[in-house]
Amino acid sequence: MNTEVRNLSFSYGEQPILQDVSFCLNGREVVSVLSPNGGGKTTLFRCMLGIHRQYTGIITYDERDSRNLSIRNLARYAAYVPQSHYPAFNYNVLDMVLMGTTPLLRSTIQPGEEEYEIAEQALARLGISTLARRGFIRLSGGEQRLVLIARALAQQAPMIILDEPTADLDIGNQHLVMTQLRRLRDEGMTILFSTHDPSQAYRWSDRVLALSEQSIYAEGPPARVICSPVLNHLYHIDATVVPLDDRDIHIQIHS
Repeated sequence: MNTEVRNLSFSYGEQPILQDVSFCLNGREVVSVLSPNGGGKTTLFRCMLGIHRQYTGIITYDERDSRNLSIRNLARYAAYVPQSHYPAFNYNVLDMVLMGTTPLLRSTIQPGEEEYEIAEQALARLGISTLARRGFIRLSGGEQRLVLIARALAQQAPMIILDEPTADLDIGNQHLVMTQLRRLRDEGMTILFSTHDPSQAYRWSDRVLALSEQSIYAEGPPARVICSPVLNHLYHIDATVVPLDDRDIHIQIHS
C-alpha cells in the first residue's frame, strides 16, 4: 500500500500544530516520527486516522483521498495502537483482540467463527496465545502493549500506526515490543511509530521523520537524520552523536 501525506497543515484555533508536512510511505518499512514532547506527532496521526478532518492538504491511501473515506473504510487501510488503554471492564485478552475485527463485520452482524479465528491468529503471530483467557487489566505493561498490537493486527490493515509504543515500559519489554514490530515489517507491513527517543529511532527505524516547528526538518535513514546538528535543533541542546555501530549511538550532552 502507498500512503502519501502532502502539504498537511492543521491548527487548534489560532495555534498552528502542523505546517506543510509532506512524506510518503511505500510499504514494508518501519518509519519513526521523532520530535520533542508536544511536537505534533499525535496530531499527525489523528489526521491520518480521520479523527481530525479539518486540515488543509491531502492524505491518500492507494491514491484514495482519506477525507472521502468513512472511518470504517479508513480502518481497512490503517490500524492504531494508542500509548495506553484503560478499559472500563476487565475483558479477557481474546475479547480485546476480537474488537479489532469490527471493521470487517457487515452491518450489525456479531463476530462469528471467522472473526474468532482472525483474533486467535493475531495472538499467535505475536506469540501470546497463552494470554487469551487472561484479564487484560491484570497483564503486565509489556503484555498489554502486545495485546493492543494484536488487536490492530486483527483489523487486517496493511499499516499499523503506534503512538509511543514503548512509553512507560522497562528496557526488556521495550525490546520485546520493538522486536515484534520489526518482525511484522519483515512480513510485509508498514509500521509508523512516534518517539521522542533518538536512540530508539536510530536502532529500530528504516527511515526517520524529524518534526520541528510544525514541519519536517529532516527525513531519511537513521544514520543521516540522527546526527548532532538535527538533535541540537530539535531539542535545543549542545550534543554530540557518536555512532557505535549500525544500530546504536551514544549521545553526549555538553553542559
